[in-house]
Amino acid sequence: MSTAPLHDISLCHDILILGLYITDIFVQTLWPGGHYLTADTKARAEREHKSFVTLSTFVIGYVVCWVPFHFVYDVSFIRPELISEELFMATFWLT
Repeated sequence: MSTAPLHDISLCHDILILGLYITDIFVQTLWPGGHYLTADTKARAEREHKSFVTLSTFVIGYVVCWVPFHFVYDVSFIRPELISEELFMATFWLT
C-alpha cells in the first residue's frame, strides 16, 4: 500500500477547504432565489458575491499554476525518462 506524498495531501486539503467556503457562500447568497428582504441583506449578498468571484479567481489561478507541476513531478518520480528537463523546469517556474 502506497501513501500519497505530503504535498499532494496538503493540496487536496487546501482545495477541499476552499471548495467548502465557496459552497457556503453560494448557498447563503443564491439559495433564497434572489428574493432579498432588506437593502442590508441585498448589500451583504452583493459583498459576498464579490468575495466569491475574487476567491474563485484565486482558486482557479492556484489550480492552473500548481496542477501541471504536481502532475509532472509525480510522473517524473514514477517514470523519469518521460519528462524532459525543460518541461520539468517550465512547470517548476510556473509554480
